[in-house]
Amino acid sequence: MNRRSGFSLLELTAVIAVVLLGIALTGKLFADACVSIRDALEEAENSRLIGVVVRRWPQAFRDTRATDWKISGNTFVTGKVTIEQEDDALVFHDESGSGAVYLPHAFRCEFSIEQHNTGADCAVLVIHSESRRLGRILTNKVRVVACGR
Repeated sequence: MNRRSGFSLLELTAVIAVVLLGIALTGKLFADACVSIRDALEEAENSRLIGVVVRRWPQAFRDTRATDWKISGNTFVTGKVTIEQEDDALVFHDESGSGAVYLPHAFRCEFSIEQHNTGADCAVLVIHSESRRLGRILTNKVRVVACGR
């Protein structure tokens, strides 16, 4: 009897194909995980920036009267503070200087003055943004309200 030891060329080719398929699938899963992590980090940073704006917006209207408020294009004047969107920043100007909150490029701000059902005038900032999650683009809208006296 003449017995051959080892594997045939066909068997080796099949094993190599299965190993390469496993490597390709692992690489795809790793790439998808990296994209998901990047999107989650971007969303966390955007949430942090929105939190800064949410805390800063009402401070701009402290000790102001709604009758002094004016909106002109991308600028909101409270009487003491001027707020405007310049390129990628929401800039707060007051007598002590300027402070900016740098927003991602896709953020867009809108200012308005609305009357609450109690009769109080309210300064409204609406922040429009987009985020990615699981390959989909989501449109976000955050309303920040500060009511005057």
